[in-house]
Amino acid sequence: MYINLNIIRSHHVRGLLMVMGTVAMVAVSGGSASAESAAATPESAAAIPECNVNTLGLSLGDQGAALGTIFRALRFTNISGASCSMTAYPGVSFVAGDDGHQVGPAAQREASSHGTVILAPGAVASAITSQGDPSFYDPSQCQPTDVRGFRVYAPDDRLALFVPLPAGTQACAAIATLGVYAVKAGPGNLGDP
Repeated sequence: MYINLNIIRSHHVRGLLMVMGTVAMVAVSGGSASAESAAATPESAAAIPECNVNTLGLSLGDQGAALGTIFRALRFTNISGASCSMTAYPGVSFVAGDDGHQVGPAAQREASSHGTVILAPGAVASAITSQGDPSFYDPSQCQPTDVRGFRVYAPDDRLALFVPLPAGTQACAAIATLGVYAVKAGPGNLGDP
């Protein structure tokens, strides 16, 4: 028996968006953390360059699952010595093999509010990915394939970062099951209120 994940995902998406909407930007300054507004004024955002492959580190954060959907937090850390900005959605796709070929369609953008996130040096922003669990699909339609990780493009960047996924991770090669939410300030902990 297979479940229509489009119906289930839409219900879970509302709950996840409520959780993500409460995340506040944390910037490190002078060794202590302080909450700051995630949205910048248009004037200040225009003066701050966009984050890119040269200014960002990428890591995998929290992972969780609900109703046949696997959620993973992608964590972007500003590794440069100056502030940079991120707006909207990263580009995300599964990759496999030593050549890093793409598996399945790139992530679809999940409806979520977004603004400009300003990352001070050392600060973290995140984007949550959602993946329909391949075991919930008819194998002949899904074509489950082992993947090595995610290829990730920061918003408006043309060069990609890579983050490995645990051994044994699979993705559907033949159908779209990957989604991504807009970049938000903070580490994207899935259990944060």
